[in-house]
Amino acid sequence: MHLPVTFEPKSWQDFEPHYQALLQETITQANLSEWLHPGSELEKYIWEMRAGLKRTRSRNIEDENARQAYRRFTDEIFVPFQEMSHLLQAKLLREMTWEPAPKYSEMIHRFRQAAD
Repeated sequence: MHLPVTFEPKSWQDFEPHYQALLQETITQANLSEWLHPGSELEKYIWEMRAGLKRTRSRNIEDENARQAYRRFTDEIFVPFQEMSHLLQAKLLREMTWEPAPKYSEMIHRFRQAAD
């Protein structure tokens, strides 16, 4: 799965098909890096959107439009993103039947701790 070069997400509907593709793809030791990369890119977009909206909201706490935009983002994008992240982490832990490469060990350890 590759994100379009001109990916400019505005709503959860822009993200969801990419996350659904990751949920459908089988994870193997050979494709782990390729499976993780798109999810990381999607996550980066979401956290950058959140940071921008939060920064705008914080600059002027009286700005009702900024507060509503941040709240709308949280409800409509960030909450579904968190739910999808949990599903993807569970999928990874379920399908990963091999010992992770050292570069993934810490991440997998955090996922396992969160799942317990």
